[in-house]
Amino acid sequence: MSAGRASALGRRLRAGARPSIGLGLTALGALLALVLGFAGLGGREDRDGGGGGGTPGPDGGGAPGPGAADATERCVRERVRLTVRRRARASTEFTARQPLLVTAEASASAPLADGSGEVSATATASRSATVSALARVTVTAVGKAAAAGSGRACAIAATPARARRRARTGALERARRRATLRAAPLAASRAKRAASERATARARERAQSRAGDAAEARRPALAARAQRAAQRSARQRALLEAAG
Repeated sequence: MSAGRASALGRRLRAGARPSIGLGLTALGALLALVLGFAGLGGREDRDGGGGGGTPGPDGGGAPGPGAADATERCVRERVRLTVRRRARASTEFTARQPLLVTAEASASAPLADGSGEVSATATASRSATVSALARVTVTAVGKAAAAGSGRACAIAATPARARRRARTGALERARRRATLRAAPLAASRAKRAASERATARARERAQSRAGDAAEARRPALAARAQRAAQRSARQRALLEAAG
């Protein structure tokens, strides 16, 4: 007899003026329902692997899955040598002075006091000047320096090869950073010195060129002054010789 049928029979007996028998059958039906429920739960546990024959859950026992227990740690040290380039800019000015000297020659004649002839005289005169020119230059130069650096890093991964690859990447990054920190100041200093030297040389060259051009432009005027001075000197000399 099932638990449902026992419970239904008990209700009919209570309705038919036999309450004691009905209560007993109702209690029997409830007891049968409890027994069948526990029996069903036990069967489900057996089917779900409660006996240890199935795949364990995340927190169960058995062989560990691909988690932290299978991870491998590897540490790697790398050494690199690299060249660092730095740029620097320098501005400078240079003043060039170009000396200029012009000499002219002139002749003059003067009649003798007795009228018997004339006297000729020759004189030279020089005129000098200094021409200056200013040049301002800004240049950019590159400085290079090489340095070595080493770095060590560790990494954890599912396989040794992957862990070593990750560790090597980290070690190379640290090694490059240290090598750059060592080489950068020297590269910057060399770039600054090269920019200053290049700016000075270029400014000097440009200023000297400008001074030379300015001197050539001034030469005709200075030559004319020297020529006039030479003529005056020659005329005075001729007059003196004629009077003497």
